Amino acid sequence: AHYFNAIINAALLKNNFDIIDSILADMNNFGIQPNVVTYNTLLTGYSRNKKLDKLLELVKQMRKNGKEI
Repeated sequence: AHYFNAIINAALLKNNFDIIDSILADMNNFGIQPNVVTYNTLLTGYSRNKKLDKLLELVKQMRKNGKEI
């Protein structure tokens, strides 16, 4: 997950939000589940950039996957 987390962080820093879903899909295809760092990176990136729709979607996904908020 470390490799993917770094890519997600770089995409968020460059405001390249369109690629995030693709990165998460790639993680899933490789059998890698998002971890605490992944979720924290996404939550921080979405909130800093006022992407409330993506933030709420992520929170719902986290709850569905049994992750604490």
